[in-house]
Amino acid sequence: MVLQYHALIYIVDSKKGEKMSDGNKLVKSATIIVVCTFISKILGLLRDSVTAAKFGTIELDAYNAASNLPMVLFIMIGAAITTTLIPLYNEKRKQGKKEACEFVSNVLNFFIFITVIISVMCVIFINPIVSLLNPGFVGGKLQFTKLLTIILIPTLTVNAVLYIFNGMLQSENNFAVPSLVALPFNVLIIGYLFIFGKKYGVMGFTIITLIATAIQILPQIPYVVKIGLKHSFKINFRDPMLKRMCLMLIPVILGTGVQQINTFVERGVATGYSAGSLSSLTYAYRVFALFVDIFVVAISTVIYPKMARQTANNEMKEMKSTLSESICTLIVFILPMSLIVMMQSKPIIYILFERGAFTRSATDITSSVLCFYSLGLLAFGLRDFVCKAYYTLQDTKTPMINSAISLVLNIILIFIYKYFLGLKGLALANATSMYIACALLIFSLRRKIGSMNGKKILITAIKTIIASAVMLIVIYYLNMVLDLKYVSTVSVFIKILISSFAGVIVFIITAFIVRMEEIIKLKEMIMFRKAV
Repeated sequence: MVLQYHALIYIVDSKKGEKMSDGNKLVKSATIIVVCTFISKILGLLRDSVTAAKFGTIELDAYNAASNLPMVLFIMIGAAITTTLIPLYNEKRKQGKKEACEFVSNVLNFFIFITVIISVMCVIFINPIVSLLNPGFVGGKLQFTKLLTIILIPTLTVNAVLYIFNGMLQSENNFAVPSLVALPFNVLIIGYLFIFGKKYGVMGFTIITLIATAIQILPQIPYVVKIGLKHSFKINFRDPMLKRMCLMLIPVILGTGVQQINTFVERGVATGYSAGSLSSLTYAYRVFALFVDIFVVAISTVIYPKMARQTANNEMKEMKSTLSESICTLIVFILPMSLIVMMQSKPIIYILFERGAFTRSATDITSSVLCFYSLGLLAFGLRDFVCKAYYTLQDTKTPMINSAISLVLNIILIFIYKYFLGLKGLALANATSMYIACALLIFSLRRKIGSMNGKKILITAIKTIIASAVMLIVIYYLNMVLDLKYVSTVSVFIKILISSFAGVIVFIITAFIVRMEEIIKLKEMIMFRKAV
């Protein structure tokens, strides 16, 4: 958390001549997002841990399979809403707050209408959809999965409303509420699991998930009403702004949809392995996603508006500088983080999940998958930043095509790796395809906007690899000396905390020895702030 906070400070304040007040606003916003996201994700992990203890991986296979369809659909639509609503809302805001709120009301009605239609179609065609997405499920397990899917489908409409409210609040510089909407969701589910988990089983768990999802809307309502939102149940399909939003949505939805097909493919293949494999893959990816959300998404949420502003003002030199510095900072902080997760994957899964019905065997399988997923953490972060650069240039087509290339590569690699690595091969295919797609995206962007100070990025990468290698050696030998015996969650946590902290210290020392510019600037910034 501390490292990430200072990484954000470095990115925001690195440009000479930028007003400190603007930098402080960005840092404050970034800090709010980071802290709120961290709290929500920790509660989410606690929720997953309690869920795993109550039901185990085999019993949860049906639930995880059922949640795939509504989850992927709302991710596709939600990402598109977030990307398109904010700039259009701000444009409408110039005409007045009343006009902006009327636009949001119309958008709400439109997406409620669309998502309800999608939900009804999913229910009508539930049999072929669930069978296609889960080819390894048969008999009672398949029928149970269909029932759970029908229960969870309404979450699509609820999440559409959530994303619209989030976009509106973020446009009004309210980052805390959107970042904390998962708090009531997680608290309610955790409480339910402790009190009624075993009594009502997975069916009850699915129903409470639907209820908890809907309850997330309640804390947002007072804030959007305070802004001035007065909802009217009228849809103006002829609204020019709504038409523009729909046109902007298409490439974003297609690009996000292509990425989500990866999830369907991976989980579909996982259903063909032994019982519990799908849940092991799901839990491993959730831990991986935790680091993505905290150490990548939170940063890009703040940097994206800055790059967009620079591009709009035709300050391409400054925009490329911001992008280059962001890439360097990502490499310095995300690469060692991903390697720590890889090295400590088994104790991480043990601490988070191994209790109750989640056995040692499940820990071994899940941790091995997490190990390979973590290799793609840097590629995930880099691609996210580069895609943001394309969006500032109003080019949504290139990232969409790149997503399609990544999908094809991932599918090909899955069917190659799975014969050699089994379930782990699915995670490795994900990481490999992401690195290749990221490299293609960066190469294409360089041709589009010119040099991005690639020499500096390469030097930073080499120095980071050297420091990370030394760090890994220290962590490896400390783990052996500390003798990680998996008999106590507290002792394992303390031991990996010691070895990881020592590794980070060694990384920083090595970074100073090789004269890593980002770490040196970070030190100077910390000293400056202390002096102030």
